[in-house]
Amino acid sequence: LELERQIAGRRQTDNLLRQFVQNAPAPIVMFDREMRYLLYSKRWLSDFHLEDQDLTGLVNREVIPNLLPQWEKVHARCLLGYIVHGEDEPLCREDGSLDWMRWEAHPWYESDGRIGGTLMFVEMITERKRAEDKLKYSEEKYRTLIETTDTGFLILDGRGRVLDANAEYVR
Repeated sequence: LELERQIAGRRQTDNLLRQFVQNAPAPIVMFDREMRYLLYSKRWLSDFHLEDQDLTGLVNREVIPNLLPQWEKVHARCLLGYIVHGEDEPLCREDGSLDWMRWEAHPWYESDGRIGGTLMFVEMITERKRAEDKLKYSEEKYRTLIETTDTGFLILDGRGRVLDANAEYVR
């Protein structure tokens, strides 16, 4: 009877974990030691353009063949117990388009304390990167325009203190 309760409890825990991961509002994946898919969120499927696919048991390099080899190195580091993360990482899509992501990978542990594989959390930051690039371009364009004109420009704060001035204004 006790064993039956333990088995039922384990099934309930496994079911809750599966529901939590599948419905998480973020791209999450759980790999085993060989980087085969165990669990993944619906958001992982959508963000990696893998909708309507069952990835369970597939090896990641088969699913996303254009991923950089670094991912296998990240997985290997996690299997040694390290938490690994990346900022502003490129993801080249099969169609040649480029997306950007930040991510964090953690080892997960079996009940006996051995590392069972890797949990990976990803955030697609392509839109943020594009906005940053547009802002940088706009600032560079503005700076070039102001610095190369024959007109003096001055920027003051609310108290009348000089924040910036071009060379023509200073002259």
